[in-house]
Amino acid sequence: MKRGCAASEHTIVHLTGSQPTYLPGEWERGMKKDPIEIEPTLASETMEPASRLRFGKIHSIEWNVKVRDIGLVSRKHMSRLMRYYKQEEENGFDNDDEYSSEDEGSRPTPTQPSYMQEPPGGFSSNQYQYA
Repeated sequence: MKRGCAASEHTIVHLTGSQPTYLPGEWERGMKKDPIEIEPTLASETMEPASRLRFGKIHSIEWNVKVRDIGLVSRKHMSRLMRYYKQEEENGFDNDDEYSSEDEGSRPTPTQPSYMQEPPGGFSSNQYQYA
C-alpha cells in the first residue's frame, strides 16, 4: 500500500474461487474490512492478488477512458460493499479533482468531443448521406 494511504479505507477484491490474501503490514496498518468477491465475466479472467478497492475516494471515469468488464460484485457481498461505501461517505470522501480549490480560476474548460463540434463553415444538409 502506498505511503500516506489510509489502510482502513481499503479492502481486498478477489475473483470467485481465489483466496483473498493480505500483503505484509496491511492488517497491522488498519486494513480490517472483509474482502469483496467478484464473479468474473469470463472463466479465464485473472486478478492480481494485490488488487484493492478504496472506499475513501470516488474516482470519476471519463467518457473517453477505455474500460474492461471483469465481472460483478458477488450477490453475497453486495450488502458488504454498500455498507463500506456508506461508512466512508459518512467520513467524507477525498477529493477526486486533480486541482485544488486554490487553482479554481486556472482550470481547463471542458470541450465537446470532436464528433460533436461544428465543423468550420457550419453544418450543411448535403454533407451527410442517409440510407
